[in-house]
Amino acid sequence: MSGGVKTFLFILIIPLLLAVSHDVYLNYLSNSDKIEQIASMSVSPDEFQMTELGWVWLEYSEESYALVKESVSEKTWAKYIGPTLNMKTIIVSAAPIPIGLFLTLFAWVLGIWPFAHVHKPKKKVAPTVYANEKTKKVKYGRK
Repeated sequence: MSGGVKTFLFILIIPLLLAVSHDVYLNYLSNSDKIEQIASMSVSPDEFQMTELGWVWLEYSEESYALVKESVSEKTWAKYIGPTLNMKTIIVSAAPIPIGLFLTLFAWVLGIWPFAHVHKPKKKVAPTVYANEKTKKVKYGRK
């Protein structure tokens, strides 16, 4: 796998890593009581709560949320954006990964960038026939 493919797939994984680390932070490290629970090993994994994308957007950038909501029609908001904002952040951030893997596989099958060099056949050196002008003698040889 080329460096370009690895970089592309790593970039697609970054949002998932950020979403998981944010949820871990909120559930286990956001205040001193939770840190004490971690230290005493009295944390229940059943209480782990994943954040919704809409909550994250409102919590960290309420102004951009209001700006987008004003600039998008009600119909578009209700049909596309609203359901996406109700989804868990981890799921939304993981969605580009299988898409990227599919595109990488598609590029490999077609032999386009970054796999263009993989499908090129190697040149075989075929025997050639040389005729010497002076003697008209034929020599056989390989390049």
